[in-house]
Amino acid sequence: MFDYYGEPSYGPYERWPRVSSTFGAFDLAGFAKPATSWYRSWWLHDVPDTSADKPFATAGKHTVRIVESWEQPSQRPLSNGTTLVPCSDKLPGQRLSFTGSAGVAGVIQTPDGLCVDGICANLTVSKCSILRFVPCQAAQASQQWTLDAESSQLKNGENGGCLESGYQYPFYDASIRDEERSEEVGVAPCGGSQNQKWAATAHRLQNLGVYYDENLPIVNVTWCLSNGRGDDSGRIFQALHVYSDLEEVELFVNGASQGSRSLLSPSLTPTAAARSWAEWNDLAWERGNLTAVGRDNSGAVQAVDTVMTSGAAAKVQLSIDAPSIDTGTGEALLLDGQDVALIRATIVDASGRLVADATHNVSFSITSGPGKIFGSHNGDPSCHEPNQAPWHSSYHGLSRAVVQVTEDRASPAWHRRRLNQIDAHAGALTKIVEAPQPLAPIVLRATADGLPPASVAIPVSADPAAAVMAVAAASAGKPVACT
Repeated sequence: MFDYYGEPSYGPYERWPRVSSTFGAFDLAGFAKPATSWYRSWWLHDVPDTSADKPFATAGKHTVRIVESWEQPSQRPLSNGTTLVPCSDKLPGQRLSFTGSAGVAGVIQTPDGLCVDGICANLTVSKCSILRFVPCQAAQASQQWTLDAESSQLKNGENGGCLESGYQYPFYDASIRDEERSEEVGVAPCGGSQNQKWAATAHRLQNLGVYYDENLPIVNVTWCLSNGRGDDSGRIFQALHVYSDLEEVELFVNGASQGSRSLLSPSLTPTAAARSWAEWNDLAWERGNLTAVGRDNSGAVQAVDTVMTSGAAAKVQLSIDAPSIDTGTGEALLLDGQDVALIRATIVDASGRLVADATHNVSFSITSGPGKIFGSHNGDPSCHEPNQAPWHSSYHGLSRAVVQVTEDRASPAWHRRRLNQIDAHAGALTKIVEAPQPLAPIVLRATADGLPPASVAIPVSADPAAAVMAVAAASAGKPVACT
């Protein structure tokens, strides 16, 4: 509905029929994507405030924006597939024991009696992955591994293949938060790859391959085999991103520092002054507040962003994204028979905080005024609920209603008279109002199971000067400053 297509997508869930653009600034419902804060941090600050297409100033202001919410992690059951994640004492899934030694076969075992099984139907065709943790059977050759002291390779007792991590560096967005794994670990024909080299310690199996991390020196990032079960709350670990135009960002969980990250200008940005994002890849969740503090090169705090853990869903909150002076879309809907309003329905707790994991189905209706429900959406590219329906499930606690005007009072008088003549016997879908009449707002009502209903009044006008096109026309023809 509101996104644009044609640019590449990424990850296992970003394929047809989910074709939402990765890089679009807005999603399918017109909600801002996380990329909006990224663009703002490395691009918007470099556009001069005197530019005609920049309706607000950013001089002297700075951006710090936490991308993810801070809700309790999902507790859905996970597979026991082998994964490769940053080594951490916080992750019980990495407490693995290799019972063998140099030249002596053994098993790779978890404390609860599961072993890595290297069974592979045809190792000569391709790498076999993902390997699984299964109940240990000492006599099964596919569970036996021998660590070669010279090559640091772990060779499988059944097929002679070597334990190998994935070829690409870990990619957090899709692989960890959605699939609960980072890199696949499988069996491949033995070769000289660094990804096949391992070091066994008392309770850990560390991969000796070199992996890239954008925010930490490579020497400080080590990657370990994990059984994919994660911590007690059902997640491997929390990966979190912060966008900023400042030199440094420090992250706090309930006041406890999680470390600072320096933001360096990557090659993909257009100016030397541009920044990028910071990542924290190993956060243990606890209820409370998550705060990002941005500092300049002198160490002075310039911007702060805080995300709170929400409570239980308490109500539906309606707000008008368009028309709105805040979004540069005019003051009122224009009664021209075509104009539409974008209404945001947010599931909030008793304190008014967004409940980011809410999935309530929200139904929309018009209780009064010259309007109709034109469509709805939630921004989820994988959702196949009908866009024309007056209802939609919430995605990340949000859903959208599109409301269209059903009267024409603003077009030229001769045009309205002619429309009435044309539609005299056909039954026009849009009411043509020729004589002046009192204006009444469009009142939208939203309901969701278990929550009280909410309503919002959408202002309307017959004056084209109050509509979005008049706002856009105000800057038309003015020079645009370029750098």
